[in-house]
Amino acid sequence: MTSFSIQNFGCRVNQAEAFEWAAVLQENGWILTEHPEDGGMIIVNTCTLTARADRDVRKFIRRAGREYPGSKLVVTGCLAERSPATLARLPGVWKVVPNRDKARLPAAIMEAIGVVTPADAPGPSRFRARAFLKVQDGCDRACAFCIIPEVRGRSVSVALAPAVGRARRLAGQGYAEIVLTGIHLCSYGWDLAPRASLLELLQALDAAPEPFAVRLSSLDPRLMPAPLVDHLVSSPKIRPHFHLSLQHAAPRRLEAMGRASTPAGYQSLLDRLGRGRSEAALGADLIVGFPGETENEFDFLVDFVEKSPLTYLHVFAYSPRPGTAAGAPGYARGSGSAVLGRALNTRTSAAAGAPGFAWGSDSALDQASNTWSSAPAERRLAVDSSIKARRAARLRAIGSRKDHEFRTRFQGRELDGIVIQPAAAGAEILTSNGIAVTGAGCAPARGEAVRVRIIEAGDRRTRGEII
Repeated sequence: MTSFSIQNFGCRVNQAEAFEWAAVLQENGWILTEHPEDGGMIIVNTCTLTARADRDVRKFIRRAGREYPGSKLVVTGCLAERSPATLARLPGVWKVVPNRDKARLPAAIMEAIGVVTPADAPGPSRFRARAFLKVQDGCDRACAFCIIPEVRGRSVSVALAPAVGRARRLAGQGYAEIVLTGIHLCSYGWDLAPRASLLELLQALDAAPEPFAVRLSSLDPRLMPAPLVDHLVSSPKIRPHFHLSLQHAAPRRLEAMGRASTPAGYQSLLDRLGRGRSEAALGADLIVGFPGETENEFDFLVDFVEKSPLTYLHVFAYSPRPGTAAGAPGYARGSGSAVLGRALNTRTSAAAGAPGFAWGSDSALDQASNTWSSAPAERRLAVDSSIKARRAARLRAIGSRKDHEFRTRFQGRELDGIVIQPAAAGAEILTSNGIAVTGAGCAPARGEAVRVRIIEAGDRRTRGEII
């Protein structure tokens, strides 16, 4: 057994971890396959952000056990951390590896299997067209809806010099774009001694002589001070594609979520990014149906999105997570506010002292309310699933329209891009500002930097021509 495939669920941090596993295993003679093979190793990197994520993971594992009965499934990731025994009982599962042991996953596999590099092994193939680099893991926040701090632990950063060195090596291997990832990327460096920051890391990457671009994973708008935003809109290496974890816009819903944000602060940040990089894609994570969300609050969110420069949305219907403040027994029935208040207080003390933790005049943590035990009952009321579905559908429709309007702006224009996948008559290309383009013309190599002219922005697909 020397072949392996990787099935990723969830965030870009999972992608970055899988990227590293693929490199290490291939260096030791393992053969990467794009799809699972019977008799091969199948590594499943799981997510547990929502109940749907849990279902998707279990469904894949059961299907893999049926279709590839001779394979060994190695299951890791956030669901493996939260429910190891449940996953271990599923058919075909060979090992369940908790998050704390992820770094040793390739070594553990090779120790158990004892692979010898075959003489005719093919050269390593790219796991992804772009390089994924994890520089931070874990989270010190306590958002009421989020299980990730419990399954990922506290924030841990890769030291500045090793992080920059790894990026330079990836660029030296021919990667034209590096996706910088972290569970809570904006808190990068706070745990280091001496303390560093995301801004310092980006400045160091800018100073690297290699010609590579940097695309950022999700950013927390509460932790984006003016100097960081100035750098994002002026750096020649940073892709004009910014995804923000907004979650909501109604003040009382943000407070109940433990977000300590304001719609005015959000608007100021989005306007600054949009003005600084007029071609930038601006995306947001949004949650509908959080306990107590009223129709007026949802309408407030819709109005905010409509008036904002956001160009696309990732919309989630709220899903209670055991182990979170909002998922605690009795929260939706009226007893959860004290739990929520205690949870917030356990994780904000260190962050409040961090330099530049707030954007503009929000003073985010200074404004946070830690007295949720007195929150009105409406904040703790569960929202009916049919209402959540209706609200999510409405927001997704708005997001689709805004995405189409954004892509239409670039018809006839040329953009930088990177080849995600070659095709018979061209390639699938991701532009610098996040537009997926089917480009006709020459057949460039996977991962190659190209220029593409946008020809037509359809309802769902964008056609282009490789220059």
